[in-house]
Amino acid sequence: MFIITFKQDKRIFIMNNISQVSPSNFSTLVRGGFSRLSNRYVLAAIAALALVAVAYIALRTFAPNALSRFSLRFQQTPNTTPISTPNTTPISTPNPTPMANPTPKSADEGRSEALLADLLSTTLLKNDNEKLKLINQARAFAATVRQESNLDARLPLIIGTVPEITAPENGDWLSLTVRVMSGWSSRDKDTTIEVESGNAGRHPVQFASSEGPRDEMEDEHIAATLQYPAATDPIGLVGVFDGHGGAQASKFMKDHIEEYLSQEIQANVAASPLDNEDDLYAGCILALHNAFLKIDEAFSKEIDPKFKDPLSGGTTAIVGLIVHDKVIVANLGDCRAILIRHGQPIPMTVDAEPHIQRYLQQVEALGGSVRNGRIFGLATPAAIGDHNISYGNAGRKCIINVPEISIFDYEPGDKIVMACDGLWDALSSNKVAETITKRPGSDVVPADISDAVLLTRQALLTPGQNDNVTVAIVDLIQR
Repeated sequence: MFIITFKQDKRIFIMNNISQVSPSNFSTLVRGGFSRLSNRYVLAAIAALALVAVAYIALRTFAPNALSRFSLRFQQTPNTTPISTPNTTPISTPNPTPMANPTPKSADEGRSEALLADLLSTTLLKNDNEKLKLINQARAFAATVRQESNLDARLPLIIGTVPEITAPENGDWLSLTVRVMSGWSSRDKDTTIEVESGNAGRHPVQFASSEGPRDEMEDEHIAATLQYPAATDPIGLVGVFDGHGGAQASKFMKDHIEEYLSQEIQANVAASPLDNEDDLYAGCILALHNAFLKIDEAFSKEIDPKFKDPLSGGTTAIVGLIVHDKVIVANLGDCRAILIRHGQPIPMTVDAEPHIQRYLQQVEALGGSVRNGRIFGLATPAAIGDHNISYGNAGRKCIINVPEISIFDYEPGDKIVMACDGLWDALSSNKVAETITKRPGSDVVPADISDAVLLTRQALLTPGQNDNVTVAIVDLIQR
């Protein structure tokens, strides 16, 4: 004898004898009793998963570095074998665009990136017996870039079509509304374009920059004039720095690049016969290489005055030196520079991206790894800073800090366009050259609106663009 008591639909079942329990009413009791219990657990599980998904999307959108730092705790101990020589396999960018323009003087087109092995060394280079080798390497790399770089390599990242240039309805070219993409939602945001002009030596430079859809501006830029001993023609300096994880690293780069380059140029050019221009160019290449490494080391020692911790974050960087009739470009990361000649773009740099084999091998040699196209949350394998990502050999960071350096001849009337990836993710190099050379007339675009502003507006109005934008345009004039 026993009693089964259960509520279902406000009815009470009491069975005083086991014979009263038939298969039909017993199954009714079981289904009714556990259905509501199981439904509660299912709903609770779905709610928990939804909260986890929302938190993950929020972190990916607003604090990607937090995820990268969190993931470091779960990484295996890195390989501690000695750092191997960086990969020197020629660039394998698909569908290279042939260039009609002649290669720079003295460039050996048959040479590959094997000549860059010394430049990719993570040690400071010495002045003695290095200069001739350096200038040959930079010329060879320039020829390699021109032959093998794909001008539209970033094109697949574009979500929407680049808009045509039209006059804004309110007549304000420096204010616009952009679309902010955040997870599965989007919203409109009003933003402005900051305009600045300067000089790199005797060459005028125009800047345009905007935080765009972001809530913080992490880009910086610079134009300056450097002197060297017995100089008859000053050296022009122009640079763009694209910060990530905050603006600390990009600001540090802007504040110190002129100082470090001046010191290195004084040290390396002063001891050289100035009637030998190749020696001068090679001294500037040496100065760029050493300045990048020294700034990276100096940044690692900076302490945040508020939190008393080392400064966090990092920055990609592209710096150009205009020396006599040459342009020397040092690039670290995914910024880009092109030379526009007779309306045609000539690539001056290669975008450093994790899927390119030589960058991948260098990161792995430093103890890092690439997962889902990122290195501990970073989309670029090369940058100044990011010393919190230090799971490399001997405690060194696994992000490359050695710039790639190339040297080009220029002609009067050429233009250099140098910008962060916020521009190149939206506009191809060919589109940039077309915008500048086929600029609408003054009836559409006022004469006081610079080409840098036009490019910045086009990038920001391209659907899917979700980054800061900084553009520098240098007008190269006759020596």
